[in-house]
Amino acid sequence: MDLAMEEVSNRVKFEHVGLRCFDGTVLIVRRTVAEQRSALVAEAAAAAAGDEEPIVVDVPGYVTGRVAKMVVDYWRSRDSAEDAAEFDVDFAAGLTHDERVDLICAAHHMADHQLFQLFRSLFGDPNRYCLYGLAGPSPLSITDIVPYKWTFTPQIAFFNSQI
Repeated sequence: MDLAMEEVSNRVKFEHVGLRCFDGTVLIVRRTVAEQRSALVAEAAAAAAGDEEPIVVDVPGYVTGRVAKMVVDYWRSRDSAEDAAEFDVDFAAGLTHDERVDLICAAHHMADHQLFQLFRSLFGDPNRYCLYGLAGPSPLSITDIVPYKWTFTPQIAFFNSQI
């Protein structure tokens, strides 16, 4: 490898960070953007300060590569947007319910507090809608969403007694 290629390789190695999802997907993200948005990446970068190896962060919580890519695309697009508040509203309006839930969970696991607060400000408390809970919904909030008759049926009680 010639000197110029090695210099480019080192620059790319230290200017980018890898996000490795549980499904094996690795996303390469500009380090400055990832550190600003994700406390998880910022902690990993601080811990690896001075290391010669590239930073690869394992994303916890079964966040798939598809969802992590949506988060990274959001970071990149918002970083280049002229009006961030307008971009946030347009971005959230274009998502389906399932994509919103996936992004809320990903924002929690990737420690992206700004994205998490975006959904909280636009749609209310996300803990109420994510049954697995980011902070854990109370049983009362679950029964508010799922009708009581569907929650505790004799069939479920029988199934639970067989386990």
